[in-house]
Order: sequence, then structure tokens, then C-alpha cells
Amino acid sequence: MSRLIDAYAITNSKELTKKIFSLNLTPYIKVDDLLDFIDKLPTIEAVPVVHAEWTNTGNTELDNVYSAHKCSVCGYTICGNASRFCGGCGAYMRKGGAT
Repeated sequence: MSRLIDAYAITNSKELTKKIFSLNLTPYIKVDDLLDFIDKLPTIEAVPVVHAEWTNTGNTELDNVYSAHKCSVCGYTICGNASRFCGGCGAYMRKGGAT
């Protein structure tokens, strides 16, 4: 299982900076020491990004009169300007489609 390391926390932490320098990064560093150090680095939680696009609703009158769009993932329908994220499932809308 993989994990994401928080690079900002590493670069902004004086304590971690001291630990990095204490490793004495030379060609002769012990691999076990480096792996232990990496294992103790702070991590972040992230969720996968869902991509979708706005499509026509299939209702010509609704599409033309109200400028309606439907999410290609969950079917959430909006009228008017299409946003960059779906209000139903939170999917990130790709460029193109009915935007």
C-alpha cells in the first residue's frame, strides 16, 4: 500500500531539517537508516479525483431553453452555466462537453 508524504510539512519543519542533516547524506549512508527516516515522515490523506463532463440531458427543450447540463457520472442536472465540479458527486469536469 502506498502513502503520500507531506512535502510542505517536511520543508517547513526545523526539526525534520535537523534530522536530514544528521543523516550525513554521503554515498556511504546506510540504506536502513534512510528507509527508517522515510517511514517516519508525515503523510497526508487524499482521495482519488473523479473526472466527468457535462453532457446534454436528452431533453431538447430543457437543453435549449434552460441551458441544462447533466453530469456524465451521476446524472446530476444543472440549468445555466456549468461549473467545474458536479454538485451531485463532486466530480471534476473535464474541458469540453456541454460547458
